Amino acid sequence: MTKIKKLHHKRLNFPPQDAQTLREQIEAAPTDGLHDVLKPYQEWPFVRGDMYHWIPTLNRFDETMADAIEKYKLSGLQESDFDHSTQQTLVSMLHFSRLLLENCINRNLYSSVDRLDSLLNTSDPEVLECTLRLLLRASQRWSYQRDLRANQALMSARLMTLADPWHTKKDIVPHADKDTAESAASHANEFRLLADDKNTNLLKAHGGVVRYQFFRTAEDVQQMEAEGAAPVDSIAVSLDTRKKTGDGGSHRRTPSKKSHSHQSDAGRQSSTLSEGLVSIHTPVCDLGLDHTAGVSAQMRQAFDKLVAQHNVPRAHHFELRHRIYVALAFAAGDSELRYALLRARIYAAAILSQLMNEREFKNAFLSREPNFTADIIGVLQPEVHAPLSVQTAVFLALESLLKQRSEVSGAYVALNASANHGVLMFILRKAFTDVDGPPAFPYELMSALYFFLTAMANNMNGGQLLVSAGVVPVFVSALKHTHSQQLRSIGRAAKLLDYLISSTSST
Repeated sequence: MTKIKKLHHKRLNFPPQDAQTLREQIEAAPTDGLHDVLKPYQEWPFVRGDMYHWIPTLNRFDETMADAIEKYKLSGLQESDFDHSTQQTLVSMLHFSRLLLENCINRNLYSSVDRLDSLLNTSDPEVLECTLRLLLRASQRWSYQRDLRANQALMSARLMTLADPWHTKKDIVPHADKDTAESAASHANEFRLLADDKNTNLLKAHGGVVRYQFFRTAEDVQQMEAEGAAPVDSIAVSLDTRKKTGDGGSHRRTPSKKSHSHQSDAGRQSSTLSEGLVSIHTPVCDLGLDHTAGVSAQMRQAFDKLVAQHNVPRAHHFELRHRIYVALAFAAGDSELRYALLRARIYAAAILSQLMNEREFKNAFLSREPNFTADIIGVLQPEVHAPLSVQTAVFLALESLLKQRSEVSGAYVALNASANHGVLMFILRKAFTDVDGPPAFPYELMSALYFFLTAMANNMNGGQLLVSAGVVPVFVSALKHTHSQQLRSIGRAAKLLDYLISSTSST
């Protein structure tokens, strides 16, 4: 990152006094006190601002992130957990930076994308999620994509790993109750399966398996032998005594026909490392982890064992670690961690849809998950009872996916966007029915819904579909809200109404 050195332009107005006060508090606070200053600002309380006012704040945030990246060696995989103060500070800075991008003009001033790239190596799920949300908002601004593409090769590989399918249906569906049509449909959609809390015990019992495949090249063998890696005959190729082979790997290189030899059979051994396809299919319960330790510590134990067990080259470490984290979330029955990783998966796919053109996105991502858009919309169905945080991630992803022309019609069909009884209208009615009460949904979900509706109204007949579904009366009722916490929703509903009425031709 280069420090922002631009001066205030001549016509820049003075910021509001309360914004000026906050800026001074941020600049004066010690590093371990930034969280206390930023914590009250979960929503943007000011009028629309200008990034020029916040240049010193952005520089301060960049320096703090750089210190954390250096301290925890985030140029590679994170090897030790953040201390509590550092973790809270990073989360608060990332959250406030995103608020700035969403509520200020001159957003092209933001230039800490390379810091965010390094933070993708974190093992902290909350920091990872906040990083991805900020990257998603940055990637939606055309002026940032030049900065993002400077690191796109390495960043896209990590994002692709985070967005990859988890292939849980193979383990879960045979044990699931599919007596009803609703249950069968739910388990056919991996996102609905993962987002429903009722499936936690099912996932715990059958989903805690580390699945990964990689191809060890001749170059990998030479490098590992130079580093003194253990020969294959000193290790067991798979801890799964049933000799299952997993389909969870997604490495991009295609192995040669002659290289499928010894790695798939635990009985074959060789005195030296050799190239070939290596399949890892290991239940978490067989790894002998210390279950008194935290999830992050268990993840590192499993990672170290599997890397040594299978002589995994360094290029595959990030993907293997993520596979282990997912399996541990299932095995521990930790629904909050599962939801955090699921949200990260949705955000990563949305970022890829912004970084890639339509052809690249189709070949790199949709070829492996062709029903992604329809599947994440399935999470919004009321019978799924998905957490509101996951629904927020879905709406933010849909906002980005509407920019992929091949996904627009599928999204509208899955949402039943033109129907008065569709899932979108169900959510809107729920959000605006009680005119005297507080908001039915939290600020984050309401903001994501507003961003999506704005994108839809500006995209390929989306405005006409909304009008035909009967959204205008719903927004008119929103103007009657009297609760103080609904004032922001009133303004947003008025803007959408103005656009829909003025842009939709009367028939």
